[in-house]
Amino acid sequence: MSIFSRSRERRARADEGERSGGGEAPLATGTVVVGTTDSLTLRSAPGMSGQSVAALPDGERVQLLGTQGNWFHVRTGQGEGWVFSKYIALRAVPVEGAGEQRQSSQRQSTQTPEPTPEPAPEAPKRKGFLSRLFGRDDKDASPGGASDDKAGQHDRAPQGLPKELRRLLSRSDLSAQQVQQARAMIEELPADQKAGAFQALQAATPYLNQLNNDEMGPRHTSDKEMRNLGPISCNLTALSMCLQVLGVPNPDPSTTYPLALEHIRQKHFPKMDRKEYNTWARISQKLGANVIHIHQGDAKLRRQFWLGAPKKALQSGQGVLVSIIGHIVRVQEITEHGIIVDDTYGASKLLPGMSSNNYQFQDYDGNDNLWPWADVEAHGFRYVGKVVK
Repeated sequence: MSIFSRSRERRARADEGERSGGGEAPLATGTVVVGTTDSLTLRSAPGMSGQSVAALPDGERVQLLGTQGNWFHVRTGQGEGWVFSKYIALRAVPVEGAGEQRQSSQRQSTQTPEPTPEPAPEAPKRKGFLSRLFGRDDKDASPGGASDDKAGQHDRAPQGLPKELRRLLSRSDLSAQQVQQARAMIEELPADQKAGAFQALQAATPYLNQLNNDEMGPRHTSDKEMRNLGPISCNLTALSMCLQVLGVPNPDPSTTYPLALEHIRQKHFPKMDRKEYNTWARISQKLGANVIHIHQGDAKLRRQFWLGAPKKALQSGQGVLVSIIGHIVRVQEITEHGIIVDDTYGASKLLPGMSSNNYQFQDYDGNDNLWPWADVEAHGFRYVGKVVK
């Protein structure tokens, strides 16, 4: 039985109200991929409403028991629960009896030679079994667009770079120390190679999703009611990804990077709102960085603007974040087709107009999200800033 069939069968049993038993054979095995400075929350139920059961470190092995939307039901060394699928790099489990079938086939082949079959037509390239399980490419389900064979790797590094630098820039999960190493090597390159190398570095650092910031706190500084910070921490999550590009390590590895920034705000700037530009700048300054305006004020920004200062900042190794009026994301690359962003919440689609919250989310995978130029130029932006060190 295929993995996809077993997944459907398990979901059918769940619809009938039957609970999964602890001894069930897994659909797949996998590894937590969140970067060395973060952990993944194991929840009691799929979705942010599920209670936190445990914190799974980077590299923790898991077994996939089932799926629901963008959530995986997994078995871990700390018990069973649900995790956001983006942070699990999966590998298929051999189908039961496959080994016996291969042995039987080998025995038959020694007795009765069979004609050599004609080569089958080349199938469309899919990166692994996730495409069969979810009906989509693996890059849509695993961190940083990684395949199940080479988690954390991509091929955006320019040709002609030193081998070690190219190896680093071919990843999408670099630690702060590795980013610092890569930046030092880029600074030694000829001037005509630096822009391409710094651009590749933008894609070599981990994607962070705000929904993983599982902590209670006030929505605004004046609020007394406490809320889960995950859904309201796009600003500090985008800032965290920009700081990662600079090689600034998570100031508190015991929690997520954005929550570590929130703790700095609470300790040093408790009266400053996390949604304000000045707050991001002050937090960054505590870590030896700063946030500088490129644009401020609600406006529709043409392609020419983006190909200017924002693109220059990215190709100089700086971080760029942007407000789409009601939400903050990190800009990764500016291309001929549009703007590639790491959306802290999910895959966003910009809508025409200048109103607040004028966008739609299509799923929870906001890594390498392309905004076409037609959408960009019809949408209103409030703020564009660069994070420098």
